[in-house]
Amino acid sequence: MKKIILLLLTGNLSLFMLAQTAALPEMKLPETVHKPTITKGWMGQYVYELHFNDSIYYKNGNYEKGIRVRADNTYTGYIEFPTEVKGAIRSNQPDKNNTTRYESWIGSGTHNSWSLINDTIKRTAPLGVMGSTSVTGKVQTISVFSSDGNWVKGWMNNADLQIDHTEKKYSLAIPVVTFDMEENTWGEEVYFKPSKKVPVSRKNKQSCNYISIVPLSESDWNFVEDIFRDNQNEIIIRKRIPLSLGLEVEKGNATSLLTKKGYMDFYLDLRKAPFNVPETGNNAAATNPTAAAAELEQQKPNEVNSVPEKPAKKKAGIGALKNKVNSIIRNN
Repeated sequence: MKKIILLLLTGNLSLFMLAQTAALPEMKLPETVHKPTITKGWMGQYVYELHFNDSIYYKNGNYEKGIRVRADNTYTGYIEFPTEVKGAIRSNQPDKNNTTRYESWIGSGTHNSWSLINDTIKRTAPLGVMGSTSVTGKVQTISVFSSDGNWVKGWMNNADLQIDHTEKKYSLAIPVVTFDMEENTWGEEVYFKPSKKVPVSRKNKQSCNYISIVPLSESDWNFVEDIFRDNQNEIIIRKRIPLSLGLEVEKGNATSLLTKKGYMDFYLDLRKAPFNVPETGNNAAATNPTAAAAELEQQKPNEVNSVPEKPAKKKAGIGALKNKVNSIIRNN
């Protein structure tokens, strides 16, 4: 009876894991201009995909506040860990200096990232004294961040890897993507009495990361931890990261936070030397780790290393993009 129960539990667990994996869509690894050169340690390509389209709006009398975010971004690059550190690298680890128990790897030098950006943010905010009858108007703006179909070169920070062979688990500090991007904003300030409209227009180049470029926030996305088996030479991670869009509004004498939920997808195929790099665009590992492991012995190193493919159609310039976005906003 115990064997039957164990088999049933094992079967149900396997079905649950398959169901969780099957629930996430496949992800492809984009081509990049970078060709990794390390010959030892761990190396692998990652990709983030952010697709968000939602809004929050609140109005009470003359008090009007809202935000709409449309984001369609891809971030990619390579994690390269050529340097082994003796012992544990996480804080508060038991027996942290035990070099037999812990295997830790870190990067060396600068690591670039590449990003495709296509974001539009519409904002409405009150003018005057907030939370009172002294609202004198509102400001309405549209902000656009766009790489015009080109890959923006940036940086990847933060990542490292710790393996605990006693507990049989790994801990990966996730890659953080940063880059410089110009914000183009236009709109108008609308005053009620006397009736007046004042144009608003500005350009601002700023440093962004993969989440801060749009007003979204994430929680608990710092480390990924999972099982690590003896002699394992590949770590495949496929995650869906919860995000939220927030808007603080005044309701009488109180402040309320209104939110909408979204997500960002992440995929990483990390391999230990000697490296067999998967072909760019191969998505079998994204949804089927077993198939990826079977392929590992047959795959040849990828020798193709060209500039990332651009969309077939060139993005419109900022002038044309303004007209298109204004038309979209008016119809929503």
